[in-house]
Amino acid sequence: MRASILTYHSGNIAGNDYASNNLLALAHDLDVVRALRLPVVALRRVVDALLDRTLPLPERVVAITLDDGLDFDFIDLRHPFHGPQRSAHTILRDHAQRHGMFVHATSFVIASPDARRQIARHEMLDYQWIGEQWWREAIASGLFHLGNHSWDHMSPSATPAGQQDARPGSFQAVANFDAAHLQVAQAHAYISAKAPNPGTALFAYPYGAPSDYVSNEYLPRYGERNGTLAALTATPGTSHDGSNRWLLPRYTCGVDWRSPEDLARILAAEI
Repeated sequence: MRASILTYHSGNIAGNDYASNNLLALAHDLDVVRALRLPVVALRRVVDALLDRTLPLPERVVAITLDDGLDFDFIDLRHPFHGPQRSAHTILRDHAQRHGMFVHATSFVIASPDARRQIARHEMLDYQWIGEQWWREAIASGLFHLGNHSWDHMSPSATPAGQQDARPGSFQAVANFDAAHLQVAQAHAYISAKAPNPGTALFAYPYGAPSDYVSNEYLPRYGERNGTLAALTATPGTSHDGSNRWLLPRYTCGVDWRSPEDLARILAAEI
């Protein structure tokens, strides 16, 4: 089994064409995947198949992920500079209805409500586009799982209670048990309580770069007992039976490919 995991950021909206808008890119890319006759499966199915080779899964699959958990993942919104935007949910639903095929995405969400408010205030002109009011409805739609994108994304905009120093903007700073437990286990517990679903067993490293301590020590020792089965990076590549489950690769829209033709070449090379 080989899986190409594709990553989008629904808040990457700097215009209304493929190169400037990850939502529009997603809509085009679903057609690329369909043209190559690659099935889209839930990321949790990929991880389950990696951990148990007896589980049935096609030889070549694609999984779709969305990082940061912005409201644009599920809610159609009007962008203040670029007008109405179809959400990832609407794009997935319309594609499924038009072609009669299964599609699915895992949205990796940030757990801490306070961190999300601070991120919105400092990084989104105070547009509160990073809520949790849609989480349960997204799961109920059958088109989404919600995964764990840490407690506060280690965002420099988010200051933990009782501390004056901002987060460093790098997950690589997580270097001890207490910090890892907050970012992984406490976040998992919060998301699972608010929106229980199979995706909470999956962790995506903020900024895509793993902490050596988390990937090499914390997760191998404590991950499963705290409900985490696998972790994903932003290192490009294909997941396969020999992949390290705590360092699964992903391709990122706008970084690893910038056009439908780029994506087609990546996917075709792996068929």
